[in-house]
Amino acid sequence: MAKKLKNQFKSIISSFKNEILSIVQSKADNGAKKITITIANDLAYPKNMPALKKKMGDKSSILYLSDIWQAFFNNKFQIIEDLVASEIVYDAGFIPVIKNCLKLRIGVQERLQNYLISMVLFGSWARGRAVKESDIDIAFVIDDTDVQKKTRLEIKDKLMKVITGISAEISKDFNVQVYLLTQFWEWVRDANPVIFTMLRDGVPVYDRGLFSPWKLLLKMGKIKPTPEAIESFMSSGKLLLGVVDNTMSDLIVEKLYYAMLNPAQSALMFVGVAPPVYTETPILLRRYFVKKKLLDAKYAKWLEDIIKIRKRVEHNSQKVTGKMLDIQIKRAKEFSMVLLTMFEKLKHESIGEKIKEIDFIFRKGMQDVLKSIGVKSTKERLVSKFLSEVKDRELMPASYSHVVQYVNTLKDDYKRGLVTQDDVNKLEKEAHDFIETVINIVKAREQKGTDKFKVKFKYDDKTGEVWFLGKTAYIIKDLSDPSAGVLKAKIKKDGALGKTMEASLKHLDKKRENVSMEGEATVKEKTISSLKKIFGTKVEIVLSD
Repeated sequence: MAKKLKNQFKSIISSFKNEILSIVQSKADNGAKKITITIANDLAYPKNMPALKKKMGDKSSILYLSDIWQAFFNNKFQIIEDLVASEIVYDAGFIPVIKNCLKLRIGVQERLQNYLISMVLFGSWARGRAVKESDIDIAFVIDDTDVQKKTRLEIKDKLMKVITGISAEISKDFNVQVYLLTQFWEWVRDANPVIFTMLRDGVPVYDRGLFSPWKLLLKMGKIKPTPEAIESFMSSGKLLLGVVDNTMSDLIVEKLYYAMLNPAQSALMFVGVAPPVYTETPILLRRYFVKKKLLDAKYAKWLEDIIKIRKRVEHNSQKVTGKMLDIQIKRAKEFSMVLLTMFEKLKHESIGEKIKEIDFIFRKGMQDVLKSIGVKSTKERLVSKFLSEVKDRELMPASYSHVVQYVNTLKDDYKRGLVTQDDVNKLEKEAHDFIETVINIVKAREQKGTDKFKVKFKYDDKTGEVWFLGKTAYIIKDLSDPSAGVLKAKIKKDGALGKTMEASLKHLDKKRENVSMEGEATVKEKTISSLKKIFGTKVEIVLSD
């Protein structure tokens, strides 16, 4: 019966060989009569669907590939199972792929049970671009959030062996990828290009509510890229060019499109522009690079051209000729090379600016330390003077000597192209630590120098302290009890203290940092009399610690 039907559809299959994925006979709902269903590839050939439907007439119902994928998204597996159980009249390899995917889902579910979160069909079969010999690309996302006894690498290796073992028993065409949930989440967050592609094109053969929401978030543009993702987008253009020459013409246009779009978007992201939609990318190239004379205007026009060509080819309003293909390949290669060169230049300039900032931080820190110990130095001898003084006085950890020496040679290394972004990132942290150390050294030395302005006194069973800072005296009531408080009073010309007011240790420390280092504490008879009025007649001045 199937052979007879195939002969009836022979001419249609010949005319629509790419568009028809399969023709099957399935029982109607009442089970009395079989109906013929043609599975049509509307994803790859949307413009040819009306002609196919017209040619079929009432000979067969049309079921689109996009509808089958939607059934997977909606968890309507009964429709899929009925379809693969039907009698095959003609098939281009599609039905066995779906049947094997369902078998694999059941096998993995039985083995992993609640640990399986998602099973996704991606790659050429998901995009409707496969041929009969294409691999079946399948990705599994496994819950590893409660892993305790084993490392995640051990868990992944073990799961990979289990799943590939199950898949090998079903079909040799499976190309299996296993992702742990924590790893998959990191790659989604970092906008990993492989995961981006999977989210964009993938079909959930099984999903517990993870894959579909993330796919929607990607469409909404809610998944933002990191610096690592920017680098990946830049490199992907070069990688994609490597496969251009051996791909079908419609796929070549697709690859050339992304080979130009991805580097353009990565360059824009590098200068702080959110990942733009493809239609806006040429406009933004002109605004941020052409206008600033960083990029020739023709490259923005070339990107605009490939976007238009792709759209026309996608809608079958333009065919790709050999001449057009040659032009676009040459343009894409030049575009990729120019964008990569500009990108590296931008990175180089960014590193240069960072080096200037770090160099300034270190030089300012060295000057402050030398100033705090009363040592003068010229700009030319700053580093050598700092290193010798720090070493002799043991002011800082020895490790900073190596860091300071490296910073001093950093500019020359930068000119020779020997400084990477990682070097700068590491040095930024060192600069932060260096400044903290410098601040502590300077503050400690400044405050130590102010010790000459303090005088201790005793009263009852307590010890207090008076700081004579400029025209103001700060009185710490009890050195053993910070909660006792601090007073301040104006110092009169005869040494007497004026009316006291409440102050604080914080206020005192701030005053010590800004006080002039000239002079020293002078305790006059009127000063002692003032202290006795505040603390009683038993006040005694302590002449030494």
